[in-house]
Amino acid sequence: MEGKVSAMNTILDQFDKEKKFWIWTEEIVKEKWQLKLENI
Repeated sequence: MEGKVSAMNTILDQFDKEKKFWIWTEEIVKEKWQLKLENI
């Protein structure tokens, strides 16, 4: 049982990091687009 719980936590931790990465990437992309749209 212990092993399963720790494996789940590892997966969730990894997922959380990826989610943060994607949110961060999305923010940068939005900012870049915002700048492009303002420059037109």
